[in-house]
Amino acid sequence: MKPEHIREIKRILCTMKCPLDFECTKVGRQDICRARDIGLDHALECREEDSPECGFAVMTDSSVVLCKCPLRLYLSKIVGM
Repeated sequence: MKPEHIREIKRILCTMKCPLDFECTKVGRQDICRARDIGLDHALECREEDSPECGFAVMTDSSVVLCKCPLRLYLSKIVGM
């Protein structure tokens, strides 16, 4: 990962609060939460089964759960994770 990506990730982590205590960034976790880029600028499609527990999950009228987590969005859109 490029140094500028690491700096931006650290900046994001310092400016947000996570209701799950940044579980997806913990050492030893095999991968971050499952989300899929569906072409929206400010949201991803959340693919986690327990998404209601996350404060960044938003249910749409069509029962699609969107992920609005700034960290997850950055990782998906910029870094490609």
